[in-house]
Amino acid sequence: PQDGSRLQDFDVLCMCDSNAQWYYDTDSHKLDVESKLRDLVAGYRSVLFLGVSMGGFAALSYAHLADTVAVFGPQTDLTRSHLRPGFKPECLVAASRQLQDNVHRALCRGTRIEYHVAMEDHLLYARFLPLPRGSLIVHPTSGRIARVLERNGILVPLLIDLFAELQSSSKVRPIAASQALARQLSAEAFADARAWDWGDAGE
Repeated sequence: PQDGSRLQDFDVLCMCDSNAQWYYDTDSHKLDVESKLRDLVAGYRSVLFLGVSMGGFAALSYAHLADTVAVFGPQTDLTRSHLRPGFKPECLVAASRQLQDNVHRALCRGTRIEYHVAMEDHLLYARFLPLPRGSLIVHPTSGRIARVLERNGILVPLLIDLFAELQSSSKVRPIAASQALARQLSAEAFADARAWDWGDAGE
């Protein structure tokens, strides 16, 4: 059912970076997100990170702490993004590399990553984050993808399915495809890899 009646109770933590620094520690403002999240998730059997846009950047940046990560139109490389914090160039590079490194760590531990994007600028950002086959879901629409999915009655059933999968006794973790990609690409190679080539006829 789409009303969520099949779900068991679960806890929700909502985070908002009111400084708009993409949940990243800077010299002038330490958020210490990773250690706080690490302490919180230690008490749970299963953890799901959700994020949209800047929140999607955060969910991916700490993906290694979760069993499932679902993002909607995130930025993946702040040096290329049209929306980004007012960091020095070297901090934009460092924040983006942290995301890449931690996504690679997440894949190593078998985390499931589901990346939703519309056919607009955010699709170009998806190219800079190689993920297992089936992880990238391109919706044939434009606009803010989470909002579009919500207005069309798609978002809530999608989220219910994600929660239900984590609560299921038949949940499979680690995800073999995630670990296979991590074995194929070292952390260094992952940072330089692309999800697809423009001339790729295999997809």
